[in-house]
Amino acid sequence: MQNPTVQPGAKPRGGYAVVLPWGIGLVAFLVIMGTRVLDPGNIAWLSSGDSSQHYLGWSFFRQTEWTFPIGLNPRYGLELSNAIVYSDSNPLLAFLFKPFAGWMGQDFQYFGFWLLACFLLQGWMAYRLIGLATGDPALRALGAVFFAFAPPMLIRMTDHLNLSGHFLLLGSLYLVFAPLVRRRRLAWGALLALGALVHAYLFIMVAALWGVDLLGRLLRRSLNLRAVLLEGVLLIGIVAVLAWQAGYFSVGGGGSTGGYGYYRANLISFVNPLGWSHVLRDQAQGGGDYEGAAYLGLGMLLLLVFGMARVAADPRGALAGAGRHWVAYLGLAGFFVFALSNNVGLGTHTWSYPIPGFFDKLAGYFRSSGRMLWVVYYAVFFAAIVLVVRGYPRRVALVLLGLALAVQLADTSAGWRPLRAHWGKTPGGDWNLPMRDPFWEAAATRYTRLRWAPPENAGPYWRELSAFADKHGMATDAIYLARVRYRALETQRADIARRVETGEYDPDTLYVLADGAFGAAVMLGDRERDLFARIDGLNVIAPGWKGCRDCPGLAHEADAQGSMPPLASGASLSFTEADNGGARYLGLGWSQREAWGTWSDGRHASLLLPLDRSAPRELLLDVQPLLGENLPAQRVQVRVDGAEVADFTVTARQTVSLAVPGAPQGGVRMTRVELTLPDAARPVDIGGGEDLRRLGLGLIGLTVR
Repeated sequence: MQNPTVQPGAKPRGGYAVVLPWGIGLVAFLVIMGTRVLDPGNIAWLSSGDSSQHYLGWSFFRQTEWTFPIGLNPRYGLELSNAIVYSDSNPLLAFLFKPFAGWMGQDFQYFGFWLLACFLLQGWMAYRLIGLATGDPALRALGAVFFAFAPPMLIRMTDHLNLSGHFLLLGSLYLVFAPLVRRRRLAWGALLALGALVHAYLFIMVAALWGVDLLGRLLRRSLNLRAVLLEGVLLIGIVAVLAWQAGYFSVGGGGSTGGYGYYRANLISFVNPLGWSHVLRDQAQGGGDYEGAAYLGLGMLLLLVFGMARVAADPRGALAGAGRHWVAYLGLAGFFVFALSNNVGLGTHTWSYPIPGFFDKLAGYFRSSGRMLWVVYYAVFFAAIVLVVRGYPRRVALVLLGLALAVQLADTSAGWRPLRAHWGKTPGGDWNLPMRDPFWEAAATRYTRLRWAPPENAGPYWRELSAFADKHGMATDAIYLARVRYRALETQRADIARRVETGEYDPDTLYVLADGAFGAAVMLGDRERDLFARIDGLNVIAPGWKGCRDCPGLAHEADAQGSMPPLASGASLSFTEADNGGARYLGLGWSQREAWGTWSDGRHASLLLPLDRSAPRELLLDVQPLLGENLPAQRVQVRVDGAEVADFTVTARQTVSLAVPGAPQGGVRMTRVELTLPDAARPVDIGGGEDLRRLGLGLIGLTVR
């Protein structure tokens, strides 16, 4: 039975009805977030996690001359760089604010304005969506508050700021379920354009819902095939141009990272609070299932009970007219299945089924599939509210909505109240960087580039180095990007390996090296010309520093003997994170040390060992191979000073013996041991979790005989 006092779509009288939906978003923003994030000079709340990535990408972009396409951001990444879209810096706002960069201070952020806009538009879009079921402003307002306090949106506002634009999903659902929409094509064009200029995941969800809408209207004959094709060509063309200008196509070799099936939704996502409930306890789930966090809240669960009670009492009346949206329901089912992935999780249990290789590769473009559950989540919100406002008399519906909303806010405050401290940090522009020594300020005036070696995406000091480079107008490859040019990454790794071996460094570049690479650089470099030092915990190479009269000296420079002591017969090295002794002998091609040892990263890795070569030596390597699905072994090819000495296969942890021939001239010589690993693989591709590194051989220890 339907009992709304105002017919769906009716325009309530009074100016308050215009202000009300915006007021809902504003109040939610003030209650949850406060106003400190609106200070453009306040970047303190952006100093950690992915938020720092978003800010730094924008900060480099605003200091860079305009390019074509306009979204390119070459100073943030150098050869690895691509575009503003891949630092998730909100290209839409970056394009709008960049023309005014000359009037901005040292620190300027627009992300607080973005979050305010998300709240305002979330309230407005929710109000419009619920208006499809009732024109009563009180019922619409109560329902809209559920959306304004939705946990999946609020969770993203702490870190993945651009993914907070859930109003795009609500707007898309409105267009899908609305029977008639004025300027419908324009509305879809705006949503698709905004999605493309905000975040790729939001865009693909909007685009999928657009496809659902086109198909549904075609089958209902409200659009003919010619109109559908015309709309498709027009809007796809517009979006393609925007994506090109935003820099989506700047990454060569495709943008798929693989790994579909790890960052999934779980079958218990709707009822697993993950810290967002005062009543329900968190339930264990898979390691990557946090991407599918979608707790409905006790109030919404209660509202679903009220709604289903009406369905049970009067199914024909409660579901009247629902059948015409069957295409939308199929689309929502598709979102749900994709979000779960082919590795379906129920708590900590997983059931997997095979999928075609081409689909797995295609899905890898959007490997965080759990996010697709958001569309279903908001559809559930909408359905529960519709069942209540249409199934009960107005007064009863108001009471039920009010009761459920009170329960919802009280329950989910377990999650959003503690977050206010994050957004309410004392305003400021200081990220408390570790660069305290006067050397850094002097170096910033001498060098135009700052590099991390060996190059990698999201290396251990990327945030500190990027922030320092940004503050001093330097370009850098110490970056964190959603996608990088992996061929360029391999090229740069080869380049830095050559520079370490030859001791020839770019005179305009300041280098910061990982421990392993630094030891080799000190041993092989020109210490009469270049500065090699550990400053504020960072390994630094400053080319040409010794020839600079105005450059400050340092009391403690690195020396070859201290960096890499010669290894006598019987010497043993450990490559665990607890032992720094072995790290200095690691050349390039190694990842960060872990509790058990150190993985090779890439298909090539090296050791640099100062050995007494007056007699042949034997090296005993304690190694562990990366194994997994369809990867039963690792092949290893070994060269010593360019000469091939071994070629073997490792199927389990074992000790490998390598023969090092003697040298005619004898004495201590720097010996280069090169490992080639043709079977190196990414754990994410072989069922090994989320790891995107290309691993092959784990090095645990080494003994010289």
